[in-house]
Amino acid sequence: MSSFDFSQWPPPLTDIQLATLTHHATTYALAHGLTYLPPAPSQPPSPTSVIHAPLSLLPAPVPRSLFQKAQRLQSFYNTLYARVAVDDEFLDQVMGAEVGVGQADEFVRRLWQGWKEIREEGIVQPLHLGLFRSDYLLHTGTGNALGLKQVEFNTISSSFGTLSDRVTAMHRYLYALTDYYRISPYLKPENFPNNDTTSGLAQGLAEAHNAYGVQSAYILFVVQPNERNVFDQRWLEYELLEKHSIRVVRQTLLELATSASVSGPSRTLLINPPTDPNSPHPVEISTIYFRAGYVPTDFPTETHWTARLTLERSRAIKCPTIPLQLAGGKKVQEALSQPGVVERFFHTLESGAAGSAAAELRETWMPMWALDTENPPALPTSFPDVERNPGGIPRDDPRSSTRGQTCAQTPTRRWWE
Repeated sequence: MSSFDFSQWPPPLTDIQLATLTHHATTYALAHGLTYLPPAPSQPPSPTSVIHAPLSLLPAPVPRSLFQKAQRLQSFYNTLYARVAVDDEFLDQVMGAEVGVGQADEFVRRLWQGWKEIREEGIVQPLHLGLFRSDYLLHTGTGNALGLKQVEFNTISSSFGTLSDRVTAMHRYLYALTDYYRISPYLKPENFPNNDTTSGLAQGLAEAHNAYGVQSAYILFVVQPNERNVFDQRWLEYELLEKHSIRVVRQTLLELATSASVSGPSRTLLINPPTDPNSPHPVEISTIYFRAGYVPTDFPTETHWTARLTLERSRAIKCPTIPLQLAGGKKVQEALSQPGVVERFFHTLESGAAGSAAAELRETWMPMWALDTENPPALPTSFPDVERNPGGIPRDDPRSSTRGQTCAQTPTRRWWE
């Protein structure tokens, strides 16, 4: 794909071809659950209408070698962030409230202080579950060579996995139906990669459930109120029930404030699902899957914080734990990019393998530095950490300071950015 001209993508379509593809794509999406709930001040208890999720009529071209590299690197990234999450000293230094980001960022401070209290009480569940997503841009380097550059690594609420599965199927359908009007020789079945994200994510949740060891237990999905991206979550729920015979209960943090309790010395998490007439008694929870809790607005009251820490104190396996959530912070990404830091997390590998893993990861990083760094490189772009990657404050926030914020030199962006 070295000779591929990205500036010529997408290929031109006639008005009739564009209208036809749009019609078939949107009807396919509605028929196959590639959907959102429509915007509304509040969502009804039982949905009565949907809209199709944002989608592309044509797949985006990515060099096969870089696509395969991203797949290969994922195991390295999984190992790296799993080890970061169990390195208390490193996280205390980078994200803590005493010397780290928590000094400046209230959201991070609350997460870290809650985790510190639980460590002092004694952690009853040593297992973590990570369902990760690594986001990349294609970067034009020296001599116009293309490479992968990581934007961020998501450790909490990594969404759109199941919908991406359905986008892949939609593209295959459009090709089978129209041959994409032969507008490009690259649009052919062998160039459409397989996508089994739904089964893979559900398998991860099922592995955690099995590790917990109580087959009758439920998996808890912690969700945001008035969630519109509900079907991305429901497909996981259906897969868990149909393929693994595991039931799911969905609740918000506010609902959990009254329905959740931690029972006995084992700290078993019990949930009372008031809307389920078939469960008059509390159900035991094996695994907690957070699709909420990654932004400050998810915690408008102390009640919400109390509920979050109640879940963390329990014996249920968390996806993610607080330390794994903190590991996804932008400040951690910057710290890992410093000389010798990422290498420490691969010390158990043979020196050659450790060096190779670290080097390949470093190839995907752009230069990063703290805002209070003396003589930083020119033309930085700020990445405030107020969503899935906590660790910084927007510059226009009245609480902002240079402490705890991170800048990154952005990749040279291609047409699809």
